Amino acid sequence: MNRRFKKPGTHVDHSQRPNLIKHQPNARIWRADITYLELRPGTWVYLSSIYEPKVHQVLAFKIGRQMEATLVVETINQALECHQKPQYFHSDMGSQYTSNEVETLLERHQISHSYSK
Repeated sequence: MNRRFKKPGTHVDHSQRPNLIKHQPNARIWRADITYLELRPGTWVYLSSIYEPKVHQVLAFKIGRQMEATLVVETINQALECHQKPQYFHSDMGSQYTSNEVETLLERHQISHSYSK
């Protein structure tokens, strides 16, 4: 008998947010995601990563014990230290990505935020 996989979740109000990169094939885009990693039953860590599809490269990553906006901010800052800033930052609409901390950081660097549904 196998146990069913159940990852921890978050909830966010999914109001209408635009997917800005849909028709921008030549734009510099960073894609971001958080991956859940179960170290042992009931013990999770979270891998925040930023990927640039144009160069097929992971630009930055951070691992944290909590899935919070701070983890995403640290990952973005790490990428900005070593790479040219993108025109667009594309993510899902998770609460970490829609947080004031992330939105403020992107606005300060004049990076447009695009969302997938």
